[in-house]
Amino acid sequence: MKPKILKLEDLPDVLTPQIIADYMGISRRRVYEYCLLPKELGGLPSYTIGASRKVDKEDLIVWKDSFKKGSSKAG
Repeated sequence: MKPKILKLEDLPDVLTPQIIADYMGISRRRVYEYCLLPKELGGLPSYTIGASRKVDKEDLIVWKDSFKKGSSKAG
């Protein structure tokens, strides 16, 4: 079993919902829910490659920071 990534700098440039869930300490299902929300409602920008959902590390950082600033409506 791989150890969970706890440092932002250790994350790969392209993330899966499972990596995000492990890093954020939330369920993978919750990550998928955020990915399906529109951006204006606090959704996490994502895309699919085949049947796999992906998130760019930069988008995760911006999305996460939006919660700190209170600009996200999700939560």
